[in-house]
Amino acid sequence: MPTFNVKLERCYDVRVESENPEAAKKCVEYFLGNPHDLSSPLEKKKHHFSIGEIEMTWNEALECEQINER
Repeated sequence: MPTFNVKLERCYDVRVESENPEAAKKCVEYFLGNPHDLSSPLEKKKHHFSIGEIEMTWNEALECEQINER
């Protein structure tokens, strides 16, 4: 069976409590993972944030190429 490398892009709406917009964006970029909150209670306390609801809003496979097996 052939093997393929697929480029996938996803967009999420994420509710975040944070001190300011820049901190909220950084926390989401760093701690959000497929689409679960990967932050620990200690990290939330240290960086003063809380990630709430996560909703996927877009999901699209952009490229697909077959990988040549040797």
